[in-house]
Amino acid sequence: VLDALRPDTYTLTVSCPEGYVLSRTDQLTLPLRAGKDTQSVSLSVAMGQIWTEQRLGTVIPAAVSGQLWLDENNNGLFDEGEQTPAGYEVIVTDDRNGKTFDTLRTDAEGRFATSGMIPGSFTLSFPLDEDTIAPKEGDSDFSSREGQLVLAGLQLAEDEHREGLKLGIVRYTAIGGSVWIDRGDRVEALAGAEITLKDEDGDTLAVMTTAASGSYRFERLMPGRYRLEALMPEGCVIIEP
Repeated sequence: VLDALRPDTYTLTVSCPEGYVLSRTDQLTLPLRAGKDTQSVSLSVAMGQIWTEQRLGTVIPAAVSGQLWLDENNNGLFDEGEQTPAGYEVIVTDDRNGKTFDTLRTDAEGRFATSGMIPGSFTLSFPLDEDTIAPKEGDSDFSSREGQLVLAGLQLAEDEHREGLKLGIVRYTAIGGSVWIDRGDRVEALAGAEITLKDEDGDTLAVMTTAASGSYRFERLMPGRYRLEALMPEGCVIIEP
């Protein structure tokens, strides 16, 4: 019991016994989070304010870990050498109350992990942006649902370690560059060059003509092999690379 407090803003620190974390906090009015072994929060105390029945439970935490990869050849499989980028976020939602329990961020090997999970049912989700889509069925444990990749109904018991989750994503790519003309004493951007994008079978996918800047760019391409062909304006020839 903490009493005889003057109105002020205090720092409240809660530390659990070693090997335990704070259990579910739905019943608390104190601003504490579940799954933390030690936490400090700011607590503004007004005159006459009282917090009662603040029962703090502890639990041996569960752990969750996995890895995100870019399915660069779009085959649904986590192939050797494919990228595992850092900085992507995986959101953990508590199915009991629908609130975000934690946000995990991938490291340099694409791994995401947390060791502070309380027993219960959780959903892991990865929001898709306009340049990211779900991979084909295969190694990924996540499925596409309403603009997200989701692993729903993940049941965790006390001290359970759920490892090896796989999250595959496919990101659109782009091919672009610029065309220029060598005037001998200077280099200028070349407008009017026709750039054709073809697939590996030679079928035309898109055609673009360079503007005054000489630039071209083909957007929202799926991972794969492509070929570029360039047709210069009359009077121009292509030099050696």
